[in-house]
Amino acid sequence: MNAKLEKIIIKINNSEVEKIEAIIHKMALIPSLETTPLSYGKIGEEVIASFDIDEAHYAMMVEKLFSSGLNVLPTNDKVTQILEFLQGRQVGKAAAKQENPLGSGNQAPIQANSVEEFKKNGKYEELIRISKTLNVDPALKSDAKKALLDAVKKAIDNNYNYAFVNKYAVVQSVNNLIKIASDLNLKTLNMQALQKLAGENAINICANYLEQVDELIKICNDHHLPPSINVKAAVKFWELVTKDTTKFAMDINVAAKTLNVRFLENVFDVVKYEFDDSEKKYFTQFTEFVRSKRNI
Repeated sequence: MNAKLEKIIIKINNSEVEKIEAIIHKMALIPSLETTPLSYGKIGEEVIASFDIDEAHYAMMVEKLFSSGLNVLPTNDKVTQILEFLQGRQVGKAAAKQENPLGSGNQAPIQANSVEEFKKNGKYEELIRISKTLNVDPALKSDAKKALLDAVKKAIDNNYNYAFVNKYAVVQSVNNLIKIASDLNLKTLNMQALQKLAGENAINICANYLEQVDELIKICNDHHLPPSINVKAAVKFWELVTKDTTKFAMDINVAAKTLNVRFLENVFDVVKYEFDDSEKKYFTQFTEFVRSKRNI
């Protein structure tokens, strides 16, 4: 190992040992990642797990552990800063859920320059809110509707690009793109082409960060997504994992247990004309594999 290694220490209980080992196993799929084996110690009834990881993947690993509900100990300034960032983001999300619902009478007045600001920052949901709020100036509503297309494009670009420049953002970017791809409001506004783009970008992120490959199974099973995205996720998953079935054994096992085969085959019948022969072959191999595992 040539990279500089840094230590991560987690306080867990006995039931969390399997969880932490699964996270490290998935992260180990990253070719450039360097890590030492887990070591365990006990303090009373609590288990202390520790390992070293290369500096480049340190923050991403802390985020994975934190997001899984594991108690990462703030043993140095660096991990403290990462945890404070993650906790602040978590608090921000919780606060956002407490805001007034769309169209409520207690919301702050909408400023004349809000539309342009929301468009520039990709805040398409705010533009939808403006267009649906009853007591808004009709001209402002019209501007919001006109700006919506560009705002959705911006939101897609922001989330896709951010995933490749900030390792903290990978999981959130995928979630945001899937949210866009499954947004009923956007579907009603005939933005299916952009929704498909959002779904495709989420798949591409998962394909580039192999520790996220299991997210493709969730995309396969999501009834709210465009059918072609369900199928694309299945094709990409099988294409990736069959390159090294030993490395991806855990993910293949998850797929065998959780893939909604009937749903996926039904949507494939609708959109199969969008796929070439190679993609159709991957899809058929995947579904046949899952069926053979379940004897269905």
